[in-house]
Amino acid sequence: MIGEPIFQNKSHLYTRWDVQKIMEAMGTIQYREMYLPRVIVTEKP
Repeated sequence: MIGEPIFQNKSHLYTRWDVQKIMEAMGTIQYREMYLPRVIVTEKP
């Protein structure tokens, strides 16, 4: 269930969780489906 948007001036803002639900319902490709995760570690000598 998607909550009500937050109204700010003329903008209709949704929370990050609501946007995720909308994108899942539309069947959009997620970032993790397109790219492999990588970790880069640096250390000071």
